[in-house]
Amino acid sequence: MKYIIRFWYNFLMRSSRYPITSFIAFVTLALAGCSTAIIPTIQTPIAAALTPYFTPTASLTPMIALEPSQQIIFTPTPTPFLYTLQKDELVSAVALRYGVSLAQIQAANPDVNLNYPGKNQQLVIPPPEKTPAPDLSSPTPAVLTIQNVSCYPAADGAGLCLGLLQNNQPNAVMYVTGEFILEGKGGTQQKPFTSLLDTLPSGSQIPVYALFDVPFPFPYRVNLVIHTGFSQSVDAPASKLEIVEQQVDITSDGLTAKVEGKIKLNGNLPDKLAIVAAGYSGFIPAGVRRLEISAHAAQDGLIPFKLWIYSAGPFIDRVEVFVEFY
Repeated sequence: MKYIIRFWYNFLMRSSRYPITSFIAFVTLALAGCSTAIIPTIQTPIAAALTPYFTPTASLTPMIALEPSQQIIFTPTPTPFLYTLQKDELVSAVALRYGVSLAQIQAANPDVNLNYPGKNQQLVIPPPEKTPAPDLSSPTPAVLTIQNVSCYPAADGAGLCLGLLQNNQPNAVMYVTGEFILEGKGGTQQKPFTSLLDTLPSGSQIPVYALFDVPFPFPYRVNLVIHTGFSQSVDAPASKLEIVEQQVDITSDGLTAKVEGKIKLNGNLPDKLAIVAAGYSGFIPAGVRRLEISAHAAQDGLIPFKLWIYSAGPFIDRVEVFVEFY
């Protein structure tokens, strides 16, 4: 290679017009011819070996029914609750609505007179019992004789209806309730009543009444229906109460009767007593009145009382008086 370059150097320097330029061009060509051409290589990726995996084919596989495990299911236990009586609402109707008896309500409310609860009286309503006491709200109450149902107009245009309930059974009857049904040209009206006596002794009678609003219809037809009445095998211990020194004064017009006397206490008694006086014109009820007094007013075992009976229309010619505790 060295001799070749020298040869071409001497030749070009002597024969070329531009010896230096020709020599540089010669050297460049020579070097280019001696170099090795670089050919780029493209690497082809080699496919890796794939390992097959088998997946299950979807099929309709029946579900296996498992035996249910036994579980204790807790059910809510009924609890007592407070109920507020509405106007003219009977306790017996509340008892029937909630599936309890009057005896159960009385046991849950020992200080409440169920026949004459106070205005907006709150009652504790107990839960129904699996084996309840005799249902006092049954549609078949104790049989009482109903007599002499009549109505009398009041001065303000209203009307007062009275009827007589007589207990001819051998047992006393408790918690007597019902309603008067008044039919007139304006339609039918119903008014509830409750006996003024919590317990009607055997062989006794008591008037009941209801006041109908203005205007009272004329002509009219009235009926009395008993809803509740519980037959009691043993008379209530009213025999422990005795009325002494009783006096009855009837006014000359027969429309008012004053009743006074003393109640003799025998044994331990509750705090409250009730005196019920009924005025009659023959066997027709003329009026009835209830007086509640405290047993703490006793002096030497005697409690004095005084009350007035006002007739709804008939003349009063005789008076009957009862006393009971509640």
